[in-house]
Amino acid sequence: MRQPLNLLARRPARLVAKLVSALALGAAGAALVATPAAAQVAAALGKPLPSPDLDVGTVSVRVVAGSAASPVVGTDVTLVVNNTPRVARTDSAGRATFPGLPVGAKVVARVVNDDKEEKLSEAFQIPDTGGMRVMLTTKPWQGGAGGAPFAGGGGGMPNPRQMSGEGRSEQADPAGMLTVRLAYDDFKDSPAGVPVALIGYSADDSTSFRVVRSDAGGRAQFTDLDRSGGTSYFAMTLLPRNGAIDRLTSGPTVLESQFGVRMILSSEKRTSTAPAIDDLTKLEHQDGAPPAGKVRVTLDGAPDPGATVVLYDAQQKLVLGKAVSHPGPPDPSEVQPSAKFDDQPDLPAGTLKLVVHGGSQSDDPLAGVGVHLLPKSAKADSAPTS
Repeated sequence: MRQPLNLLARRPARLVAKLVSALALGAAGAALVATPAAAQVAAALGKPLPSPDLDVGTVSVRVVAGSAASPVVGTDVTLVVNNTPRVARTDSAGRATFPGLPVGAKVVARVVNDDKEEKLSEAFQIPDTGGMRVMLTTKPWQGGAGGAPFAGGGGGMPNPRQMSGEGRSEQADPAGMLTVRLAYDDFKDSPAGVPVALIGYSADDSTSFRVVRSDAGGRAQFTDLDRSGGTSYFAMTLLPRNGAIDRLTSGPTVLESQFGVRMILSSEKRTSTAPAIDDLTKLEHQDGAPPAGKVRVTLDGAPDPGATVVLYDAQQKLVLGKAVSHPGPPDPSEVQPSAKFDDQPDLPAGTLKLVVHGGSQSDDPLAGVGVHLLPKSAKADSAPTS
């Protein structure tokens, strides 16, 4: 009998901190970055480009979903270095960074999309000066030089709710401008006089806060924004609908240096009886809502153990609370089975021994991970989900 089957469970680098919050609006999620020359970007997909600003032996892989304005956040990127894989996870801008690579090494970048399809870069060598950058897309390229249809480009009118929170570059707008259009899932129903908040978080840990009310066309324009790449902006608003309040939030938007950016924040139609919208749950999966007055912060990647998390009130420039992070429990969705069977003469016949181990910073035995044993004839989708 072939035994045992080893299950490698990746304990995700998810650390939980509960902080008291007095914020009326919240933001989290995926970075959105404007793109200045979509045709040139499409031609460069998968092609390594020298980057003198990076350290020698560093490769930066940016992953997007069909547009430079739609980064893929929190996904694993594999860099095969001289036939040896290394893995890093994309940050809020969709970038995975691989430092300390040997000069002259042959490398290929790889990412897997939602359809389990591999997307590969061209093979390249690590240069002896500067680093390398490469962009991969998980979806067919949709970027256009004229911006998104709602921003004045060609094509049919998109569904506002589906486009909500996604930034798109607009060549007709000056650099440093962000235009937010409010809607009730219909461009003919754009509310006026609604406050739209814009929070900026800069690389030096400083924050900025602005509020602009939407005009007669439902648009709020923010000008003179940082376009150096050092500030992420979050647009957010509250829209009343059918007796409820929808909290609409964009992902962090980093402005390019050449063009402005436009985006939609859309609710459902005014008459919709759908539950109240909270875009926080769309931008970041929530493992059960925290108690009222609490905020749960999840850190992805490999943060330092015991990292301090600080919660700010961006409007009042106040520190609301601090907490020390701690490792979260294993995530069953991250279990990766390894179909390796070995004979174990010391086990009774008919016995199958399973080992579950892993972790973000160690390779320890993991307790409390559910294991389901199915017959060979069972379909993959017939496995229990709990």
